[in-house]
Amino acid sequence: MSENEETQEPTTTETPEKPEILDPEEPTGDQESSDADDLFLAPDESEGEVVDVEAEAAAEVIDIGGEAPAAGEEDAAGGELEALAAEIQAAKARVAELEEALGAVERERDDFKSRLLRSAADMENFRKRKEREQEETRKYGSDKLVSDLLPAVDNLERALDHAEKSNEESSIADGVKMVYKQLQSSLEKHGIVGFESVGERFDPQRHEAIQQVDSTEFDTGTVVQVFQKGYFIHDRLLRPAMTVVARRVDPPTPAEPEVEAEEPSAEPAQTLEESGSEAASEA
Repeated sequence: MSENEETQEPTTTETPEKPEILDPEEPTGDQESSDADDLFLAPDESEGEVVDVEAEAAAEVIDIGGEAPAAGEEDAAGGELEALAAEIQAAKARVAELEEALGAVERERDDFKSRLLRSAADMENFRKRKEREQEETRKYGSDKLVSDLLPAVDNLERALDHAEKSNEESSIADGVKMVYKQLQSSLEKHGIVGFESVGERFDPQRHEAIQQVDSTEFDTGTVVQVFQKGYFIHDRLLRPAMTVVARRVDPPTPAEPEVEAEEPSAEPAQTLEESGSEAASEA
């Protein structure tokens, strides 16, 4: 078989209608007479001849219907089917590869998306943190400087207390008072204010106890004296107050006065006779 015949596509041929095949068992009128004649043949004429009527009829049908397909055409059709199946398998493999590549791209996309979201969140947190730090620097940035100035303020307060206790009026005391007020006003503009502690409960968040004394007037844990004033800078403690805390004691009970025993009278007791005589004289 040549190459052209192998690659030639099988053509569909119209099968002509098969002629009606007469059943050999049912002979027609003409055949009945011929068959009857054959029955009367001499034995010499029919010897060695066996006629297969069915085989002859099948052969006639094949001749009338056309030739059977050649073996080469069947091989070509089978090869085309195998090639088509191979193409389908290759297409499925390609689809699987593309799906795997798509999955990898989607995973990479999700990874980049999560990184972008984390980066955006980090930037937002960084922005808020910087704003908070700037605000804290604006509010509390001067705490070290003010802490160094507070001892001078304490000395001014002590000088004013001494001037008030001495009851001496002088221009120096008045000048110190003016400087103290001006300094206090400047500190208050920047949020630095002092707080009073005498008479309040001891608070470890803003008080520092340096001594404890017995007291019959204040309850235990009450601040009775301040050695160093405390200060706030806005809402943060700048310096705790150095205080003296009371410890409650009961006052001593007064001693009861001793009752003195009565001394006997120095006058001599009167006898019955003297008392009787006095009564008689009176009568």
